[in-house]
Amino acid sequence: MRKVETVFLREGDLSISELVALGHLTDDLLPCLLDEIGYNIRVDEKFYFVGLIETTNKIFIFFPKIYGVSKMDAKNSASLLKLLQLITQRQNNSIQAETTLSDSKAAITSKRLKLAHRIMANARDHGLLKFDAPVTSNKERGVTNWAVTIAKQTPTHSTDGPIYLSPYLQHRSEDIDREIEKIHLYILKECFDRYGSILNFNARDLSMLRDQYYENILPNAQSKLRGKLRETYDSRKQSALKDCIDWLNLKTGDRLALYGTRQFHIAWETLCVNLLENFSNHPVFSSLTRPPIWTTKTGQAYRDWE
Repeated sequence: MRKVETVFLREGDLSISELVALGHLTDDLLPCLLDEIGYNIRVDEKFYFVGLIETTNKIFIFFPKIYGVSKMDAKNSASLLKLLQLITQRQNNSIQAETTLSDSKAAITSKRLKLAHRIMANARDHGLLKFDAPVTSNKERGVTNWAVTIAKQTPTHSTDGPIYLSPYLQHRSEDIDREIEKIHLYILKECFDRYGSILNFNARDLSMLRDQYYENILPNAQSKLRGKLRETYDSRKQSALKDCIDWLNLKTGDRLALYGTRQFHIAWETLCVNLLENFSNHPVFSSLTRPPIWTTKTGQAYRDWE
């Protein structure tokens, strides 16, 4: 498992051919990129796109052109991704659909980002998945749990008293629990290596990764997670197990994926209009912002809302 390199760029600074010349993209990815963008563009044109482009070993964050170089960092990338998710949520009823790359691949990338954030936040706040409570079942080994057995089974009566043919046994599933912990560590490491920096997580947040992690996921990981989920009644642990299962289901073999918009200025302006419906009369924002002054070719100046 190798840590993914994150590259911070700005829309309109480079053309696609310059991205290749600088080693950011390889020639074999160009057809995929052009296909995903969804409109005709020459490779020597400046590339206008705001959002995330993900390859097997790199993640590119393209900031809006208003950003200065000093602000193009991991901390601001987390805010940008949250903004893009808000735009995606509102696009059906307020923002032109064609401004946002919202096809099935982009939707998967969005889900992976949300899942990775939840998985890392859960581990940061609560640690690794641990299961210390005894498990009851009617397997062969263990101490009979009479309360569960009497509640769930009908005995066969004999002259010596009731006989329970398949008593429920109490045991600790230590081997299975250790396997779940290994799977959780592997998924956590994968989330951190790919999305940790751009979602604003650092090594201090996930200190358990400094001590140990696993290069390869265990065989039948999903079935083991589902099996543990069936016998878990703690709601937080249930959510964590479900997130791990969903993460494994959303892993794809795609070599390139995009999540963002090629017309950020339209999406941003429309979002502002929808959030601040009567901007000119808003009691807070009207006192903090000054209306723009427009100058015509003849030199005449005027303000909006006059």
